[in-house]
Amino acid sequence: MEKSLSKAEITCLLSKGIKVTEFLGSGASGDVFAIAPYKGNEGLCMKYFYDFPHKAVEKEYERYRRLYNTEPSMFCRVFDLVWIDIPDEQFPDKNHHAAAMVMERLKPLDTLNQSTNHITKVLFDCLACLGYMHIIGIMHRDPKPDNIMYCERTGTYILIDYGISYESKGTFTEQKCTGTFYYLSPEGLRGVCSKRSDLFELGMVIREMLIGREFEVPDGEVKEVATELYHIKEGLKQLNKADFECPELVRIVNKLTRFDREERYPDYRAAMKDVIALLKSSSNVGLSKETRPADRVLLIAVNELYRAGMLVEEVSEIVRQKHLSGMRVIVFPVSDRLYMTADQNNKQELFTPDKPSTFIKALNEQNERIIGLYKDYHFHPDIRLCIVGVSYKNQKRKHPWLRKKTPDIFFTQQIMIAGTLVDFGAMGIERVAIINQPDVLKRYLSDNQFQDSLYKE
Repeated sequence: MEKSLSKAEITCLLSKGIKVTEFLGSGASGDVFAIAPYKGNEGLCMKYFYDFPHKAVEKEYERYRRLYNTEPSMFCRVFDLVWIDIPDEQFPDKNHHAAAMVMERLKPLDTLNQSTNHITKVLFDCLACLGYMHIIGIMHRDPKPDNIMYCERTGTYILIDYGISYESKGTFTEQKCTGTFYYLSPEGLRGVCSKRSDLFELGMVIREMLIGREFEVPDGEVKEVATELYHIKEGLKQLNKADFECPELVRIVNKLTRFDREERYPDYRAAMKDVIALLKSSSNVGLSKETRPADRVLLIAVNELYRAGMLVEEVSEIVRQKHLSGMRVIVFPVSDRLYMTADQNNKQELFTPDKPSTFIKALNEQNERIIGLYKDYHFHPDIRLCIVGVSYKNQKRKHPWLRKKTPDIFFTQQIMIAGTLVDFGAMGIERVAIINQPDVLKRYLSDNQFQDSLYKE
């Protein structure tokens, strides 16, 4: 059903520089509209929240920002969150509040008549998204076709809509069902969810892509509908592998959608291991190399407090403008002040005057997340690291070697941090580049070293 905005809403949005061009769709928390170019950016849309709690909107916006800024190759980019006050047409003294979350426009998932190759790519991309979210303790809680979109910027399918996502490292219980009935796990229909529930719901999406919908969700009170659907899913038969082009894909889907939670994959990692094995070995699925995971990862650590203007968002923007042939690029913040210094033998040293341990801790945490996504896959990417925003601290010293400027870019495998030798090679990081200017970063990313084939043939 197409929705439209009132004249008052359109006027208020225009005053903020947002011009709506067409209605795209509706979600549980808001409607989505395409918009004209906003602050020089094209190809955008807005998620529109009308009279929605401020805290819930801010929380969803910050979650989008957090996921994109730390993993721009896997999540949707948001540009702005704009609040407006709309006068009530019947009661002029009363105002309604609304919010417009400006974000990149994505293409909806088409679940009908798709090839096995395409379905496998959707499964791999969404598992990677869920895996990253689970590593940092976020359960999506609503994987469904409407929340799976294709991003032309990355060439991947990504999960959106974190309005009902939940941050927890274990299982939690609620008094009501949360999610979309058709895809909701059996335990979710009884108000208990875990990370395995996310896997079940994604499995239901892939199952639907293979055979279509199998039952209609009845109308009625939430409790009665949840009970009826629980029994429907209890009697849902596993797919027959002999009926499909790729039996291994069907086996994976069957395991994702087991009624008994204990019979499913224990976590995303176990599921991804089977998916990657399928990508590598299956001869009856003509998988293109774009479907396969990148074998190189570029981490970009940004120390945003020392050099003014070197923010995570700005580095993410630089990365977004580059075409890195499928390389996964992750930008994450480091709160320490960093700069290069040198000893009397002219050896370079990365110095952190505030909290020397924080940099290593942040790096280790991010590195563990990336390794976690590939652990036990029999597939280990080369990880490269850029430390962006490092600047030589000019000090008036007697010795001339203290006044030497560090080069614009400095490559290393080991480095001293506050007197401690850090071996990046031992951390699984292939190469480290220390960069101290945004324009140097642009040149670095455009080098041929990051333009070659990034997929294992």
